[in-house]
Amino acid sequence: MRYQSGWLKSGIYSTFNRLTIAGFGFINFFILIRLISKDDFGIWVLFISVATILESIRRSFIYNSLVRHINIEDAEERTTIISSSLVLNVFSAIVAILLLLGLREVLVEVWNAPALSEMLLIYTIGQLLFTVVVHFNSVSESYSSFAGTFFSSLVQRLSFLIIVVSFYFYGYEISLVYLAYFHVTSIALGALFAVFFGMSYQAFSGYKTQWILKHFHYGKYTFGTNLGSMIFKNTDSWMLGSIISNEAVAIYNPAIRISNLFEVPLGAISSVVFPNMVRRIKENGIREAKYLYEKTVALSLAVITPFAVLTIVFARSITIFIAGEPYEDSYELLQITMLYGLVVPFNRQFGITMNAIGRSNINFYVLLANTILNVALNWILIHSFGLVGAAIATLISYLLVLLVSEIILSNMINVNILNVGKYFFSSYRQIFNTLISLNGKKKA
Repeated sequence: MRYQSGWLKSGIYSTFNRLTIAGFGFINFFILIRLISKDDFGIWVLFISVATILESIRRSFIYNSLVRHINIEDAEERTTIISSSLVLNVFSAIVAILLLLGLREVLVEVWNAPALSEMLLIYTIGQLLFTVVVHFNSVSESYSSFAGTFFSSLVQRLSFLIIVVSFYFYGYEISLVYLAYFHVTSIALGALFAVFFGMSYQAFSGYKTQWILKHFHYGKYTFGTNLGSMIFKNTDSWMLGSIISNEAVAIYNPAIRISNLFEVPLGAISSVVFPNMVRRIKENGIREAKYLYEKTVALSLAVITPFAVLTIVFARSITIFIAGEPYEDSYELLQITMLYGLVVPFNRQFGITMNAIGRSNINFYVLLANTILNVALNWILIHSFGLVGAAIATLISYLLVLLVSEIILSNMINVNILNVGKYFFSSYRQIFNTLISLNGKKKA
């Protein structure tokens, strides 16, 4: 009960933090979709998807290994573990920049988006700055401190918003190239806060080749898994851009943007669960993984389900309010994409559990197979049904991951999906009791 109460409180605080961050990100979307044309907005979505995939796979490459080893190794090894991780982080930045320089003209050709060439060139600076962000935030989270991640992300999104709004009110034309500069500037400001909050946990010392190799060999699977996951999430938009048009990407994006709000509570819960799961498995054995998987999925569903149902019912009104009448036709897509949120908690926690028990390779192979299938399904269904086909293809792929992952978890750690249903209803009682407890302490 002590663990449940502590984790639930941490999850609530982390969720509120992520809601604040997502709020600014959503406002940025709300404004940009009204300030630039559909074609330009489609190109901006494609640019952000490239930036996001690079940042996400680099974070997974560094973060998971660092968190796991700091929490399972002796304290005297920690400075070497952190320094060795930084060396690998810098190396990953160099590789990312080379990929951007080598592939930018290819992407321009595939998506018929000339502005992308200069935008991706500008973003190479952003990859250097992101090295600082991911290092200090990962070190902080290794010690279960999320303040640095919260404030650096908040400042990044808020500063981007302020710059865009300032340009608009002063009458300057907002071009795609300017937006790329704004994006890089906001990363720089976020990096300052990551350093400020993470420096107290940082202790520099000499790196060791053996630790670089350990980080690499652990991180290669989480890297591959996250790469597959990001390709999986962006396949529909990328293929719409190449098969139909950039305008189709813009029409599709409001539905994806709204459904991605599920990542707020899921990300908050996951960030709390992963380091704690590693510790509890070390203390009590692998049997802890079964219990934590079932409880975490149930809590995630308890948070998400009411919002998913309401959004499906009022999809048309929500779409018009958020994106405007030119995007009204997106509401049918939204009704499909909202169903993702009822499946993603299972898939997200499967990956975390595999990483925590040291079987990240299994997670990688499952995601790799499903990503390939998702590409095939999108190709077939987009050609057959257009925009709706992209949403249906992704939903089918999510369901297949759910089926495979539950079979694996049942065989490996005896997970019972029926227990998720049992914990689902008790989660509401725990959330309510925790809120009452927090309110009582606040008044006291």
